[in-house]
Amino acid sequence: MKKFFLFAAAAIAALTVSAQTIDFPEVIAAADFGATRTFSNGSVSLVVTNGNTKFAVDANKAKFGTVDSFVQDSLRLKTGGASGSNSSMVLNVPSDGKVYVHARTSSAGVARTLTFSQNGLDILNANLLDADAVETTIEGEGGPETVKIFPVFSCNVKKGAIDITYGAVGEGSTEADETKIKAGGVNIYAIIFEGASQGVENAAAAVKAEKFFRNGQLIIRKNGVEYNALGAQL
Repeated sequence: MKKFFLFAAAAIAALTVSAQTIDFPEVIAAADFGATRTFSNGSVSLVVTNGNTKFAVDANKAKFGTVDSFVQDSLRLKTGGASGSNSSMVLNVPSDGKVYVHARTSSAGVARTLTFSQNGLDILNANLLDADAVETTIEGEGGPETVKIFPVFSCNVKKGAIDITYGAVGEGSTEADETKIKAGGVNIYAIIFEGASQGVENAAAAVKAEKFFRNGQLIIRKNGVEYNALGAQL
């Protein structure tokens, strides 16, 4: 099976001028996170309110996508608990478009909810569960290896602020399980915004990158080669 990879920043810019990724480039201990922190890329920002003082960024590798097309993230934002009045996240986008989310539950075997809301309406209701990952075999540095690929969640968005909430699902059969469930934390690896207006402009740009949908997936064709919205070659 051929290997898939992330392009360098210049290559991504040439393919999808409007794609802006919020990721987490360095480890941040909970003690150093601060009461609020903003992660930004261009005109897209993720504002974190850390009222529970549990937010942190640590190193953790995870692959997201499908068995045919996936990318690997190496750091994650840990919420450390469920959202509430003093702990929250808000994503700000500069135009209408589409958002892709790389996220996992913070506790293996325990489901979490991840909800994006805008103008009082839920636009994404994701159920995060490690069991939903699919396994595939890739050619690693030391030979074939089996890896897990976690799903990418997506939703259409309007220009403005998007409230992000997250929490527990269900009830535990033991006290230990109940404690894990009530913790309600999620791990965010990346949030990618694809602007609708700039996407149209990019399709007609000098690089002659063509965008279209196939089976509900955004495909970008450049010089006869096809890529997905995350920059992975198909």
